[in-house]
Amino acid sequence: MGRNTKDFAGFDRRMDMNESTALARRLALQLGGELDTLLGAELSDSAPAVEVRASRGLEIRQIAGLTAGAAMPLSDGAFQFGQSDAQQRGLREGQPDDVGFILTVKGDEAWVESGDAEVTLNGEAIDRPTKVGDAVIEVGSARFAVLAPRRATRRSGADRTNIEHVELPIAVPDFTEITSKPASRSRPSLLGAFRNDTAPDPVGEHLTTLVREHRDHALARRRAAHPHPEEIVYQARDSRSHAWERRSNHPHFAQVAIAYGDLPWRPQFDRPDRIPTSATQAFQHLLIAPSVPITADLQRGPLGIIGDRASALAVARHVIVALSTLSPPNDLTVAVLADDDRATDWTWADHLPHNTPENDTAFPVLIVDGLHHVANPALDGALLGAGNFGAVLLGSNINELPPICSCVLLIDDGGTATVIDNRDGTTTMRTTPLGLTPDLATVAVNSLNSLAFAAS
Repeated sequence: MGRNTKDFAGFDRRMDMNESTALARRLALQLGGELDTLLGAELSDSAPAVEVRASRGLEIRQIAGLTAGAAMPLSDGAFQFGQSDAQQRGLREGQPDDVGFILTVKGDEAWVESGDAEVTLNGEAIDRPTKVGDAVIEVGSARFAVLAPRRATRRSGADRTNIEHVELPIAVPDFTEITSKPASRSRPSLLGAFRNDTAPDPVGEHLTTLVREHRDHALARRRAAHPHPEEIVYQARDSRSHAWERRSNHPHFAQVAIAYGDLPWRPQFDRPDRIPTSATQAFQHLLIAPSVPITADLQRGPLGIIGDRASALAVARHVIVALSTLSPPNDLTVAVLADDDRATDWTWADHLPHNTPENDTAFPVLIVDGLHHVANPALDGALLGAGNFGAVLLGSNINELPPICSCVLLIDDGGTATVIDNRDGTTTMRTTPLGLTPDLATVAVNSLNSLAFAAS
């Protein structure tokens, strides 16, 4: 959605707003052009009626895309989130040229409907205003969540995510009584003859509930283990959160989410023999898990990021900030190798506390900006030492990428990406890459410096 836009054309809302100019400037810095404008909108006839009043507490978070990481509070009302026009001039206030989606908020509930772009909720297309709940909104090359603001958490000395969760199969009850009991039939009527109602399937409904709960719990655990950019920035800014709790012995150490994708998923049952064949059709639509974090493991080999320079830099910023937020400087260090004419793109990273190693045994991660550096024999030899050395390689031509990469993120001109995982030989199409703007990366680095100062 307007991923190359640099302007924030205007902000208007059909409610009391005494600081609209200051807020617009602040949002422009936070959103980095991904949400180019937030405009007042008249409700459509089919949208829920909304009273304009103070917000009870919802916020929209951009969780995926090349300018992810932003969060913004929402008040009751209707909002149009728009894209830029073809000339990249931004939008005129109150007259969006290209509306991505419309969000209607009332209290602690929100409804979404498509604008000029197609909207999906948890991977399923919608054709009318639909309640969002905790589903992920996907529009173009970005993904969003509408949730209640986080509550403050207390920091503890224990690593709360260091225990690997063991996935248990779904416990299937005995459906014998349900399947053997003849279905009750109502008396036929003239009106019923013209209906096309299907007979209820209690077994299928029960299985669907079990499968959905199991899938959602597994998905929530994976998202918690591999945070998206907005969550990473939040953790960096909140010293009471989980920042620096991922030590070198953590099962996900040096792993980072690089994209969100809708992936095949298959449930495991403890008693599949109890499931009638006909009932399996009831949960077929749940066998695609929406917005799954796709990760790169730098201990298993380099990550290659291929795309136009702005896109590759955005993803690399997220990778660096995520690794530095999750793991402390005495467990992981970061360095950037770039030509002099590209050094200004990395000035924000110079202030990372992870640039000054506190432990000679810390895991080193090198960001290589430009694939011509790989031709250096010394660097080529170091990259082959998978497990002792992590690397992220940035370039624009996949043919120049060395074959040693364990994972490749190939970003197209539209802002979506393909993930090639050489570890298991899989290729995932139409994923949403995870990126950060320079402003949000700087915010996170400054927060991490404050955390390092407080810990010293």
